[in-house]
Amino acid sequence: MNSNCVTLLCCSYNRRDALEFTLQNKLQVRGVDELLFVLDGSTDGSYELLSEAATRDHRIRIIQKRHSGIQDTRNTGFAAAAYPWVLMIDDDDMVPTDFAEKLFDSVSGTDVGIVGAPWLNATTADIELVAAEKATARSESFGLRDSQSVFTRDDIEVPFICSAALVRRDAALQVGFDGSYKGNSWREETDFYLRMVENGHRVVRTSRTFSWLERRFSGGHPRMRLQYEAWVLVNELRFQRRHAIALRKIDPRTAIVPLEVWKTVRPRLGDVAHGLQHRLRSRLGLAT
Repeated sequence: MNSNCVTLLCCSYNRRDALEFTLQNKLQVRGVDELLFVLDGSTDGSYELLSEAATRDHRIRIIQKRHSGIQDTRNTGFAAAAYPWVLMIDDDDMVPTDFAEKLFDSVSGTDVGIVGAPWLNATTADIELVAAEKATARSESFGLRDSQSVFTRDDIEVPFICSAALVRRDAALQVGFDGSYKGNSWREETDFYLRMVENGHRVVRTSRTFSWLERRFSGGHPRMRLQYEAWVLVNELRFQRRHAIALRKIDPRTAIVPLEVWKTVRPRLGDVAHGLQHRLRSRLGLAT
């Protein structure tokens, strides 16, 4: 891993608490030459928090832009990044200090455009134990709807990785994140990864390392349950229509578009029912 080659990119919208909780973790990632924080019109003190941190670490750079959504915010970040590799990490995610180094270990050729790794739910105190336990049951393959906590036996080429990933900047600028995934932006990351493959860039999923979420934070885009699930349906349909042929090439068992959409929506119906029940009880003035 060469020096002067990695920008850590973190995009955020009104999530000061998440940034404050994970900032030190991001600052400790080895091999990072720039930490670029792109704020999507945040008004909650995120800019002030990061500005104060920038006085202690000269690698920190902040862009405060007009609110326009996560896809445009990521595109802004890639365009502004100073280095040829961009390490995307969400504002609430945490990673080991050697995260970038381990991902670089899986860059096996000039046509590798992205490397990602498993994503776990764990506390910092028990993350090593959780990761070790997950690593004992390694899979030979990985599919669209498999849990991101799955460890594979070897590095595999598959465009189904989480958002914490090492991305070639020039490839990302060529492809770009698609702003047509509205609302909760469901599938916008997987859409990006699939289009990277379609443009000749290899996407690698490695189990040499991992990222994790320790706790969830409020802020960002409001997530009313029913509205969120409605956007899941809309964006899943758009995604399946766009990538039906590519998905079938990856897995010949892929069904027709309506059935694939149903596979995604069906397990979520419990959340929809709960949301309807909550709304009904609220309107009736009953305790939830």
